[in-house]
Amino acid sequence: MHRVLAVGIATVDIISIVNRYPAANDKIRATQRYIQRGGNACNTLVVLAQLGFECTWFGTLAKDYFLDTVLNDLERYNINHSPVVYFQEASNPLSCITVDSSKGSRSIVHYRDLPELDYEQFKVLDWSNYDWIHFEGRNIAQTILMLELIASSGSRPKVSIEIEKNHPHIAACIPYADVIMFSQTYVMSQHYDSPSQFLKAHFLPDQHTALLCAWGDKGAWGMDHTGSYHSPAVCIDKVIDTTGAGDVFNAGIINGLLSNKSLADGLTQACILASKKCARQNFDLDL
Repeated sequence: MHRVLAVGIATVDIISIVNRYPAANDKIRATQRYIQRGGNACNTLVVLAQLGFECTWFGTLAKDYFLDTVLNDLERYNINHSPVVYFQEASNPLSCITVDSSKGSRSIVHYRDLPELDYEQFKVLDWSNYDWIHFEGRNIAQTILMLELIASSGSRPKVSIEIEKNHPHIAACIPYADVIMFSQTYVMSQHYDSPSQFLKAHFLPDQHTALLCAWGDKGAWGMDHTGSYHSPAVCIDKVIDTTGAGDVFNAGIINGLLSNKSLADGLTQACILASKKCARQNFDLDL
């Protein structure tokens, strides 16, 4: 069984389902509301756990009202959270998500008052026991130090990093990863409207690196030393909730590459998994 470590944040998501987005100063009624654990890295692990991987999450949590919401959900999927660093005088990150049921689109207001994992906390973990380490592209200065530590080891696991937002200096993380997952938001922030052109411009043929980019209903693109690939999005009857679809896509890529599949096959599988998430509210994908 392959072992995967993910470094990133966990959030508490308060999700409201509405028939339409409210206008300014408008007051509308939600048709449904629920609370669940969120966070990109955790979402990715939840899917990998359902695919049979042994998963560990490394991040920080506050000992507040919502602590059990996060821990109980991780335990439900048998995700190890023993390395977590806890803070007493803080609150867990909170995302208020409004989902427009007519389109399946969502808007997110995020609040956080919690220190993120730093290099000193990371370096005490024996990460040599893992086959793959996945990083959220955030907390950049500290993440670069973690990546440098892994790179300096003689024998290291595969490393992937999610480049979702255009944080200052985030591009400095890229040389340390074997697999880089770019978001549509990031690609467009770099003044590209074509994912294939972006990947071609950033691919270094002398490095055995895989570059990927999911592009919503247009599917996803990937490129490695074997070539460039595109997988179309999977059509579903109704889009229910796209929240976390990118995290599910990332899990599909990790699963494919750890299972020794080609990048093209991994890309196809990742798009299928992402479509399953878009067709439901939660991350129970019936795998």
